[in-house]
Amino acid sequence: PAQAATWKADVLISLHCNAAGAGVRGVEAFRTPPVGARSTYATQRVTASSPNNRWDADNARLAFELQRGAVAATGATDRGTKHARFAVIKESPVPAVLLEMGFLSHPTEESNLGSAAYQTQLATGIANGVDRYAAAVRQP
Repeated sequence: PAQAATWKADVLISLHCNAAGAGVRGVEAFRTPPVGARSTYATQRVTASSPNNRWDADNARLAFELQRGAVAATGATDRGTKHARFAVIKESPVPAVLLEMGFLSHPTEESNLGSAAYQTQLATGIANGVDRYAAAVRQP
């Protein structure tokens, strides 16, 4: 988040590779939950606002477009968009998404994530998502 402010970024996209049980696979995008909403895997609602909540609508659109782009380009399992209060996104001064690009604990996905061809597909999908997001939020 500090670099996003320093660089005067338009968006922050934090790229990650996940790990879970061996059968879990796919792409998922996390965004900051709106005030009063709970995180996807939490039981309690948080009523406090975080700096990134000022971008709730943009966060939702960015997460949707990145998720759609990554899945379309790779054919990966679509695990959807989710809410989380990860510091990297909740403290962001710009619209932000944490994108889990696959699961290193899944043998096929681990192999794909290490492949230059798959990485190119993934990068293309993410770029397409950014382009669609920019077109959607562009001021006339």
